[in-house]
Amino acid sequence: MRTRIFSILIICVVLAASCQKQPQAHKHLYPIPVHGKYGYIDSKGVLMVKPQFDAAREYAEGLAAVMVNEKWGYINETGAYIANPQYDDVDAFCEGLAAVRVGDRIGYIGHDGAYVITPQFESATRFYNGLAAVSLGGKGGIINKDGRQIVGELVPSAAQEQAQPPVEQQPQAAKQQPTQSSAQIAAEHVAKAKGLFEQSNYDAAQAECEAALAADPQNKDALDLRAQIAQTKKILGIQ
Repeated sequence: MRTRIFSILIICVVLAASCQKQPQAHKHLYPIPVHGKYGYIDSKGVLMVKPQFDAAREYAEGLAAVMVNEKWGYINETGAYIANPQYDDVDAFCEGLAAVRVGDRIGYIGHDGAYVITPQFESATRFYNGLAAVSLGGKGGIINKDGRQIVGELVPSAAQEQAQPPVEQQPQAAKQQPTQSSAQIAAEHVAKAKGLFEQSNYDAAQAECEAALAADPQNKDALDLRAQIAQTKKILGIQ
């Protein structure tokens, strides 16, 4: 169930596993079933949260997901709810946020149980270095913790459409002159690379960057974009 809910079109192993490597200064509590209900014990076997849940998952960042009457919520280390059972499925907290599913849409909540990013995605991973992979409308992309699209062609939400008005169509470039400088040739390749990058065509964009650098090895735009493409491919797990 969790794999199906939080799977993304592009598998991001690093994103999914990142928080397991981060040290946590929290109690070590473990879910345990008792007569059909789940509670939590500490490393010495002492019962710390009484059995009362239909299902329970491990703590992450001091919070654990628990199920009651087929709905998921989150509790703190005392067993108190920070988010009442209301979600159809949930993921563990990572970098201060947890993905939650309501119906067929996924959003993110913070440690206080409030929405940071409202449910709008069809699939979503955990955050890693401030970024998460998501999909919407059959398209995948990368968002930051504000829900802003960093990479990809996601169908924009209403809020994003208001915050980011459409960019006016750029006029067609004038016909090339018979002779061009190296800087002009590089600039044309960079422009093509940017367009391909926005279309998530990373290999072709990278090739245009290399062509730009062949014409102008010190072209800063080409160097910066090539580095950005490499970082994006690394995040997405693309060889």
